[in-house]
Amino acid sequence: MSNNMGKMSNAERQRKFRLNRDASPSKRQSYLTKCKENYKKDKLCGKRKLALRKRQKKAIEFQKTLVTPPSSPEQIENQKGVSRQTQQARESKRDNKLKEIEISNLKRKLYSCRKRLNRLKEKSTDIDSPRTKTRRLLRNLSNLRKGARILPERGYNSRIITGMKSTVTKSKQKKQKLLNVYRRKFLSEGNTKPSYTVFARLRPFWVLFPCEADRNTCLCKICDNINLMVNALHKADILSSNKVDDVVKETECDECKYECMYGLCDACKDRKVNIDDKALDKTVFWSQLQTKKEKRLLKDGKDMKEKVISFTVKATENDKASVLVDKLCESLDRFKIHMFNCRSQYRYFRHRREQMNDTERILHIDFSENYVCKMRDEVQGMHFGASKKQYTLHTGVKYIKDNAENFALYPTH
Repeated sequence: MSNNMGKMSNAERQRKFRLNRDASPSKRQSYLTKCKENYKKDKLCGKRKLALRKRQKKAIEFQKTLVTPPSSPEQIENQKGVSRQTQQARESKRDNKLKEIEISNLKRKLYSCRKRLNRLKEKSTDIDSPRTKTRRLLRNLSNLRKGARILPERGYNSRIITGMKSTVTKSKQKKQKLLNVYRRKFLSEGNTKPSYTVFARLRPFWVLFPCEADRNTCLCKICDNINLMVNALHKADILSSNKVDDVVKETECDECKYECMYGLCDACKDRKVNIDDKALDKTVFWSQLQTKKEKRLLKDGKDMKEKVISFTVKATENDKASVLVDKLCESLDRFKIHMFNCRSQYRYFRHRREQMNDTERILHIDFSENYVCKMRDEVQGMHFGASKKQYTLHTGVKYIKDNAENFALYPTH
């Protein structure tokens, strides 16, 4: 035993001592009482302090920072014995007084605004409220939409593209494309004056703006030459407008009268274009479409013969502005007759379409395109001479009273 005890460590000896002590209840109880007495002595002496957790410390600090508010008057009154019904009646009475004050202030403002409105109405009678303007626009919206759809179909306002594939389809409705719709003419014909955005939105879906591929190859030579001269004078600050219609209006009483456009009216036959006389000495450049003739050697069988051919060129000219003004005045007389005849024909054609009866028909036929026929397998000789057949396509429209039918003719050559 002595050898075994000598070989034990201090920790083993202490563990064995604690086990022997706890095995006896009396020794265990005396040990616990002794520990409690020692803890109390150390606490009184300040050797041991209260160990609190972090959360407990934060809670204690937070409670120290809290400041309790004073008790509300309601609680004081309730403490004095005031009932809840009495307190609610007092609150509602106080709220009603505040609302009455607010209503009286609003009535005063309304009275002053009405007085101001009456003064404005007395000064000017043309003031419309926003609601009145909106109602007027909505009243004219149906007429505006109808006019925006009818205007492009008139020949002098737009140009139809004659290609077979130049169509546009929307909602299973196929239409031929139309180009160049003029808003200025729409404004001159109607009483309403919509903005360009509204006019563009109300236009039919088959009316498109021209692009680079939509070249205009059927222009009138008289109209184009007048436009070129007016544009050149406008760039030189001699004319105030670059529109031919504005220039014609300055020299005529009424564009729809035969006497005015043919120069037979006593009131306007001597009118001249309004120009700036200070800029007549300027040098002006302008272009003109001219038809020239030239002698060329052409092959006639085996021999070469000299023939006179004619061709159209766009030539550029330059001279003083006074010379161009004289040329414009000379060309303007012919242009007014041409303009009156063109518009009268369109106007009469539209009138006849609207006044048709059940027994009348109108045929409108025009040349469209030439097509050369080809074979899938051809000999070399088919490429030369008149071996291939040619078809000329003539498109037309047959107008009935309330309808129109399209057709095409294709005679062979």
